[in-house]
Amino acid sequence: ILFIDYGWQQIRGGLIQVNLKDEINVEGESLSFLFDSSLGGKKIDQLLKEIFIKFYCHETGIFETQLTGEILHQIEVFAYQNKSLLFQNYYKRKPTKLYFNFAYPAFQKTVSVEDLDQWIEPFAESVKAFIASLLNKTIYGKIGKEEIQKVIAVGGGFEMNWMKEL
Repeated sequence: ILFIDYGWQQIRGGLIQVNLKDEINVEGESLSFLFDSSLGGKKIDQLLKEIFIKFYCHETGIFETQLTGEILHQIEVFAYQNKSLLFQNYYKRKPTKLYFNFAYPAFQKTVSVEDLDQWIEPFAESVKAFIASLLNKTIYGKIGKEEIQKVIAVGGGFEMNWMKEL
């Protein structure tokens, strides 16, 4: 069993070998466990906030240094609220239309699949490397993906379905 726990500060993962002792009892053995603080959701949230600040400044003609604390907070909330939608559409290979309705005047921005690739693919590659490391560093040596019979993903949001695919 491969489990992935993706949360705010980090990603954690492990491999567990489950053996049936008899019809009622099972025995589990931890084969591998890793965590990485650089892959947590906070990193993606910060990346989206920076991108959305650039969108906002470009559309409104305001320099980043002129943004108020209130606008920065609204952009941060906007990034958090739209993260799942961006991951869903990245996973489905669809562009995403974002509505900056907190701005005056309100505007919309369509994020292409290519933009999503640019933003999310480096993160995806890091997650793939994390999973490969889990499979390569077990107490019994390397385990192939084909030996994984179950994936349990907890934490995060929609991106957990995406991680199962990786």
